[in-house]
Amino acid sequence: MMRFSGSTASAIVSMLAVLVPLCCPSFGATGDVSIAIPATGPSGSPSGYFALIEVEGFTTGASYDLDGAGGGSTSVQDFSTAAIVFTVTSEGYSGSGTLGTVSRTVYGTIITRDSYPDDANLDETDTGSALRFYVALSEPIFDDDTATVTMTASTVTNTGGGSETSNALTDAAVTNSSGLDYPTTNQHFEQYAVTQHADLVADDFTVGLHAFAAYRVAAVRFTATGHTSANEVDVFVTSPTSTERTATGLSAESHKTTIDISGFTDGELIDVRARVYPVVGDTIADNQSNTATHEEIRKFNLLTVRYDTTPTVRYVRTTGNDSTGDGSTGTPYLTIGKALSDSPDTVYLGAGTYAGGSSITRVTSSTWATVTPEPGQDASTVIVQCNASTRTYRHERYRLRGVTIQQAETGSWFDGEEVGNHIRFEDCVFDDNGFVPTTSVGYRSDSCTFVNCTIASGAEPLNFASWKLSSFSSATVAYFADGCTFGQATTATILKGWYGVVCSNVSGHIGFAGDVAGTSMTSNIGGLFLCNQVLDHVETNVLQLGQSSGHPNNNWFVGGNIISRNSGSGAGIAMAADNTSTSAQDTTGIIFAHNTVYPQTNSVRMNFAYNDSGSTARNRTNWRIVGNSIGQSNIKSDTFGDDANLVGNWPLVFGAGCGSNYMQGPIFVQEFAGFNTSQGSSGSPLDPGYVDGANDDFTPDTGSALIGALDSSHKLMRFDLFGNPIGSDIGAVQTISTPSESDREREQSESLLLRFGAMDVREITPNADGSLTFEVVMLVTVKTGLELDVISVE
Repeated sequence: MMRFSGSTASAIVSMLAVLVPLCCPSFGATGDVSIAIPATGPSGSPSGYFALIEVEGFTTGASYDLDGAGGGSTSVQDFSTAAIVFTVTSEGYSGSGTLGTVSRTVYGTIITRDSYPDDANLDETDTGSALRFYVALSEPIFDDDTATVTMTASTVTNTGGGSETSNALTDAAVTNSSGLDYPTTNQHFEQYAVTQHADLVADDFTVGLHAFAAYRVAAVRFTATGHTSANEVDVFVTSPTSTERTATGLSAESHKTTIDISGFTDGELIDVRARVYPVVGDTIADNQSNTATHEEIRKFNLLTVRYDTTPTVRYVRTTGNDSTGDGSTGTPYLTIGKALSDSPDTVYLGAGTYAGGSSITRVTSSTWATVTPEPGQDASTVIVQCNASTRTYRHERYRLRGVTIQQAETGSWFDGEEVGNHIRFEDCVFDDNGFVPTTSVGYRSDSCTFVNCTIASGAEPLNFASWKLSSFSSATVAYFADGCTFGQATTATILKGWYGVVCSNVSGHIGFAGDVAGTSMTSNIGGLFLCNQVLDHVETNVLQLGQSSGHPNNNWFVGGNIISRNSGSGAGIAMAADNTSTSAQDTTGIIFAHNTVYPQTNSVRMNFAYNDSGSTARNRTNWRIVGNSIGQSNIKSDTFGDDANLVGNWPLVFGAGCGSNYMQGPIFVQEFAGFNTSQGSSGSPLDPGYVDGANDDFTPDTGSALIGALDSSHKLMRFDLFGNPIGSDIGAVQTISTPSESDREREQSESLLLRFGAMDVREITPNADGSLTFEVVMLVTVKTGLELDVISVE
């Protein structure tokens, strides 16, 4: 016999208090139940996605009724009668940025099986005094959550023993040993028609942030602070707005606000801090300390602008002279390079053709030098050429706006020289002019951004084949596109090194790949693929996450996209699948929401979250796949790879974090497809009921199963890619209808700060004089639908 006293005895008593409810429920009566969230899932799978259940006095070979309807089922068929329901209290933020708690409902969905080669058997264990088994959860339970559980009587029958039935649980405490952290948010400063980092501002300016989270964003907070004046403007934005891109006609949402310039000092720098508050989670995304190069590349650095009402301007014309001119409108320069050497804010170009490169001494600059047509000219009269003789542009921040970008000869491109330069194309027309470069247009630039760009009539498309839009060898370059038309191509191609693609039209042989390109990037980069229209795609993958060893492309948001395909054999989408390097690495934080993937054929299959090769579990954690209409989807794990260790993707295999999806005809199916999900088979596919999918109209038709099928907990976006408010339809395209009263009330409660009668306050801005400015939203139903009328009152 061993005796303990003092602190040792107290420690043992404390340890037993934790262990006994989970491991030793034999002190209860036969049929009593205990439920815990274990530190490790079944067969060594990730923590937080499974409940471990013990039933006193039972043995293996039991029968189950998870459906709670008396029919006997190892999985839930009708969640309204689900037998095991958790009430989970998670940490989360309010619309005013206050950390509090939020309640979530999580269901026990399916009894898990053993891993390969015993996969035909349920994962049951006889502890000698109790039956132990695992149940998958509809959503994860995180390490800082608390939970209670209700379980209906007779959920388990002791078929292997005396046929006793399990007792009920009502609001019973759950021992939570989950090791799963809350998911992080995904955010990028909007690139279209708003102020950018390193911009010059002369008046009030607008900033916007694409912000998304696995369980929605409560608020985005913008704080603008003057370096000299110390003036501060602080605004909470709780509702995103949608903006259409003129080059593509597509729209995307972002949280926006306008910064009042009146309190700042002319000539000073202004920092704009952005913070993202998740509805579920205890971590705020904050750009205040994000000053490294890779943070600027991924569009969430500390946004700094210069307030200047007297910017430096230079003029360049074909009649100018670099020797005798001074860059004024009366005596202009001849070349862009000469103008840049004066460190101007704006370079105005007269009608004509100019070389875009130069051999000047590199200009360092904290603000963009914008090269653009002078008033009265436009892209039809002003051409800036890439040429082979002088490829370098020699400026830290080189922006070409509203001009035609033209290849002058084979081997032409803009070269950033790998010295920390950035190049940006806005509202440009691209003309290959019959020539093809041998490397990328932004070769050796730290970043290369395209905004609202189109293709010249009759020109080859803006893509890899014609413009070599790709990372090249180990050279540093990272691409971001917003509102661009990429067009058709005649050979299989792939766009690599893309960290954000928003509101872009793509057709033909084009694939987007999130790939780390160059030493300025970090492996955990958060990427964005938002509200794009990819039509008639063939051959290579449309979207492929994970091309570089050691760079798993975590924390991606893929939402609101239409992806269709009419031929080819490669997968349409590969996310940590198909032997990409990411499929051999752990991957976390992938959100795939409100997408339409068409048709239901092998050529457009979505392969995701594989763990099917080697002998190591590759964990897929904090993935959320919700609100999608998918033609064919595939997932592979231990039973495909014939190895018991290949269970890192079991959360998704058993449907955790998946819901409101319409899976038309998977081949390698999830063993449970998720909450509120319809799943057909390859031999008997479901019909989503589009208006005319064969001709790219993916609007749900009258009677479509997609209409009204989106559960409110799976609504992660507010607008579709055509600017329509997302109501309750599954897929990328919404039917246009007035939201139901319940939807309207939920929308109001999510973003509401204050309510005055029929007016909802969405923004509150403190003024310098102590007063407050309110942004007020009024919902008015009219015959044509729903109008949002925003007014400002003080």
